[in-house]
Amino acid sequence: MGLDNAHDAAQVKPLIPAEPGCAVLVTSRSPLFLDGTHDTRLGVFTEAQGVELLARLAGGARVVDDLESAKEIVRLCDHLPLAINICGGRLATREQWTLREMAGRLSDERRRLDQLEVAQGVDKSVRASVQLSYDDCTGIQRRLLRLLSALPAPDVPGWVAGELLDISGLDGADQLEALIDAQLAECSGADQTGAMRYRLHDLVRVFGAELAGQDEEERRRAAVERVLHGYRRRAEEAAQNRWPQDWSKGGRRADAEGQLGAGDWLNAERLSLLAMINLAAQLRLWELTWGLARAFCSLCHSLRAYWADWADVADIGCEAGRRTGDRRALAIALLNSAIVRGGMGLRERALREAEQALEIFGDLGETWWAARAMRTVGMTLISGGHLDRAQDYLIGAITAFKGEDDLWWMARTQRNLAEMRMAERRPEEARDLLEDALEIFQRAGNRYSEAQTLRVYGEVLAAQARGERRAGDHRAADALFVRAGFSLDRAAEMFRQRGELWEEARCLRAAGEVGDPAGGLRELEYVRRAEEILVALGDSWGVARTAVSAGRALARLGRIEESEHELRRAVRGFQELEDRWWMARSLRYLGEAHLDAGGPDAAVGPLELAREIYRSLGNEAGMRRTLELLRQARP
Repeated sequence: MGLDNAHDAAQVKPLIPAEPGCAVLVTSRSPLFLDGTHDTRLGVFTEAQGVELLARLAGGARVVDDLESAKEIVRLCDHLPLAINICGGRLATREQWTLREMAGRLSDERRRLDQLEVAQGVDKSVRASVQLSYDDCTGIQRRLLRLLSALPAPDVPGWVAGELLDISGLDGADQLEALIDAQLAECSGADQTGAMRYRLHDLVRVFGAELAGQDEEERRRAAVERVLHGYRRRAEEAAQNRWPQDWSKGGRRADAEGQLGAGDWLNAERLSLLAMINLAAQLRLWELTWGLARAFCSLCHSLRAYWADWADVADIGCEAGRRTGDRRALAIALLNSAIVRGGMGLRERALREAEQALEIFGDLGETWWAARAMRTVGMTLISGGHLDRAQDYLIGAITAFKGEDDLWWMARTQRNLAEMRMAERRPEEARDLLEDALEIFQRAGNRYSEAQTLRVYGEVLAAQARGERRAGDHRAADALFVRAGFSLDRAAEMFRQRGELWEEARCLRAAGEVGDPAGGLRELEYVRRAEEILVALGDSWGVARTAVSAGRALARLGRIEESEHELRRAVRGFQELEDRWWMARSLRYLGEAHLDAGGPDAAVGPLELAREIYRSLGNEAGMRRTLELLRQARP
């Protein structure tokens, strides 16, 4: 016996045969909880099942001719059999319609439910079908559905329902579970933090948006604002757990568990948090927008992840800072933007924004923030090859942080200055700076910063080893190569244990640049592993930079054709990123590779291009080094 669309258990019980050997199949919109029965929740169709149903109704040839549009129709129908069935029926009776036209009609959310209706019955109209389930809900459940439809997030944790209804998070989650029982919502499963996540079916969300007028605008806006404030609190908590030094002078020491938890939180909430940031801006809640953007940028900065999202949100943060009229907030947003632009190779903009932030902080007497802006200006100048100017900013920042008694930022900036000394070929000075910084981080128990400093320390030891080898002291060189490898391995392992992929990739890349003649193939493998990680993270600048490392590793192995391929790949990558300094550096390395391989004629072209770029940038150090190589290429 088949019983379709049963309302509740009381409706079904009298119809169940008492005789053995009988079977009853019952369909219902909500669980019936009948004793001695087997309940199964039917999910929506897969894409393949949806396309198959559409092909049966609309004609297989039409679907084969435009499979992409067929898939789009199934997606816009949210994979619901009723919706796909209605689309297939409409297409079957309108042979002049293409699948693309049907998909186009569905793409307008305001008219989507109109397109998914051929009559008023629940089996001929998605709207009528949803309405039937909606009518069976309680008043608070209906209100929750309407309010959830106002949130553009793909899914949300249970506490969001509590904020929307102004009740506890647990009670809100219970109301969400009731919507699941009514087939109006679904559970997306547990996220990385272990929290259950929920979403409205897409067509239910459209239905809920149609009913928005049933709620007073003031109450509806207040509900949304509660959710936005809830996201801000949680985002700021995660950001401060992840990187406390970004939030206050002499910030508390972060523990590994808190840092990992913050990363998991961002990975779980990223798309929803982005949606909330855009929603806050759309509602012109500028102070809230700024706070959400600030926390998001801090998390992305500490993780070195989600670069495109980070850049977009930094722009929103700057706009929000301007709209609030709070100059301090604007300066912090400008500094966030400068950091991400610098990381993406957009140095002119990064320098401009960092200098603007520095000026504002100076006017406001914000000495700690001014020191941070000073450091960012210096770092941006270093990455553009302007080492002389950068030195003054970094030394000034170190002095300022010392005056603020902020040893963490002082040590971090010393590490940056050490990296600059490395670029100036002054490894002894770099080593002294790093040993001081290491002592500070180790004394404070800051393992993350200790690992970062060990990476740079390994690079310095490798540079000293190469210097000893050039001087002919192979024994000293070998000892330093061993120490460099140990320092880099230790740093990489520390980051690996913490799940810090971007930092691990930097360590691997540094290990691939050591230049130990006995470890050429091993170094190339390190570089390849680093690139795999950076590609997965979407760090396009890091990928281009790793191509430089691969080219140089291959050149040391005598594989000049492969080396040229990698270095030219780096040039193209930096050109796309508009990073002309690293373009020049990559071309210079290509010239060096040809010279070392005994090909002076092949070296001239890339070296001349590098010289022209250095000249246009006003980079005297790069010019001098390139001219030395050109003299070797054409004596």
